[in-house]
Amino acid sequence: IPAGAVIITEIMADPTVADAVAEWFEVTNVWSNTVNLNSFVVKDNGTNIFTINVTGGLLLAPGEAAVICANDDPVVNGGVTADFEWINFTIANTGGDEIILELDGVEIDRVENIESITTGRSLNLDPASYDAVSNNDLTNNWCLTPNTSAFILPGGDYGTPGGINPSCSGAPAVSLVSPDSGIDAGGETVMITGAGFTGATSVKFGDAAAWGPRVKNGYDALLTSALKGKGNMSAQGG
Repeated sequence: IPAGAVIITEIMADPTVADAVAEWFEVTNVWSNTVNLNSFVVKDNGTNIFTINVTGGLLLAPGEAAVICANDDPVVNGGVTADFEWINFTIANTGGDEIILELDGVEIDRVENIESITTGRSLNLDPASYDAVSNNDLTNNWCLTPNTSAFILPGGDYGTPGGINPSCSGAPAVSLVSPDSGIDAGGETVMITGAGFTGATSVKFGDAAAWGPRVKNGYDALLTSALKGKGNMSAQGG
C-alpha cells in the first residue's frame, strides 16, 4: 500500500458530547485498489497510539470512507456510526495536535497542526483535495462543517462522518468517477461522487453531453453516459 493511499478527511476534535466518548476522525481510500485497514497504526507525536483490528477486516473500496471513534455506540457518542472504537487516543481541543497513519512502519498519511477547532463542528477536507499528494497537510484545504440542518448529527453536532464532505469553496468538486472509462455504444451507468452539486442540471464527459442526471442530497449525481463515452472520461460541471 503506497503512502497517500488512505488519507484523513474529517476530524471532530471537540464534540458537544464528552470528548472521551465522542471524538472521531474519518479516513478515505483515495487509491485505485481496495484497502484493508487492519494493522494500520494510528498515533500522534506523543504517547497516544492504537492499532486498528476488526474481525474479518475493515475493507475500504476506492472512494470509501471509515470512521474511527472514541466510542462506537451511537447512543452515547452523539449519533455517529463508527467502524472502529479506539483505545488510548485523544485529539487536543486547543490546536496543534496531529494524527498519523502508519502500516508496517511506513507512514501512509498525517495531518499536523489541527487548528480552527469549534465545539460541535467537525473540520473537513475539501473534496477537491482528496488525493495522495499531501494536500490535506495544507490548512487552507480544511474548513468547518456548515452549521446547517443538512449536516446536523443526531446528537446535535455538525459533520459528515462516512459521507461526502461539503466543498469548502462551494464550487463543484469531484472526488470519484466510477467507472472511469466507457464503451463506444455508451448507455452505461456512471456514479459521480463529490460535493457542490446542488442545482446542477447537466453533466458532461469531455465534449459529449450526458443526459438524465439526478442529484441526490446535493452530492451524488447518478447519470447515464453519453453515446460516445469512450476512454477516460473527465467530468465537467454544466
